[in-house]
Order: sequence, then C-alpha cells, then structure tokens
Amino acid sequence: MNDTTWQCPVRCPSCGARPSYTKDEWQDVDQRDETVIECAACHKPYRIRPIRRYVVDKAGRGMR
Repeated sequence: MNDTTWQCPVRCPSCGARPSYTKDEWQDVDQRDETVIECAACHKPYRIRPIRRYVVDKAGRGMR
C-alpha cells in the first residue's frame, strides 16, 4: 500500500475524523508510549496509545 491509498488506522473519538498523519509519521507515533493531538475537525484533544498484544496458549495435544 503506498502513501496515496494509506489511511491512518485511528479516528477522533469525538467526531470520527482521521488525523492527517502520513505513513512515515504514523510509524513514529506507533513507536511512542503515548501521543496527544488535537483533532483538526472538532478541535478536541485526544490521545493515542499503541497496545501490543500476544496470544499465548498451551502447546501439546491437538497442536499440529
């Protein structure tokens, strides 16, 4: 996916507008613990906090 079709994966929780991050800018935001921005559409501040998740289960019977 190139920068012309890329869309930021988050939206403002107040109005639903997407922030105007480029793909490169988003990668920087994604590496931080927390980013606070003001929505360009409704001017309300909100924060973005990336969460890393892992799925862990038991190995053993039934696994192939």
